[in-house]
Amino acid sequence: MTTASDEAALVAARNLRDVARELVRNDIATIRSDLAARPLGERLRQKVVSGLADTADSAVALARDNPAVLALTVTALIGWFAREPLGRFARYGGVTAKRWLVPHARRIIQRPRRN
Repeated sequence: MTTASDEAALVAARNLRDVARELVRNDIATIRSDLAARPLGERLRQKVVSGLADTADSAVALARDNPAVLALTVTALIGWFAREPLGRFARYGGVTAKRWLVPHARRIIQRPRRN
C-alpha cells in the first residue's frame, strides 16, 4: 500500500538519479574528448618534465644562495660513494703505514726484550 506521498518521493528520487546520470555521462564524454586531444602518456610526460625543471631551478637557486650547503652536499656524496676505500684506509692505517708495517712486523714481534 503506497500512498501518494511515497509515489511522489519515488518520482523525485528517480528524477535526481536521472540528472546525476546525465552529469556523469557528460563528465565521461568530456574526459574522453580531452584524452583524444592529448593522450595520457603525453600529459604525464609534460607533468614530469615541468616538475623536474622546477626542481632544477630550485636547486640552482639554493646553490647560488648557499655555497656552503652545496660544498657539504658534494662532500657528503663523495664520501658516500668512496665509503669502501675510506673504510679500508681507516681500518689499516693508510697505504704508507701498511707498506712500512708489513715488512717490519716480524722483526718487531721477534725482537727480544731487554731487562
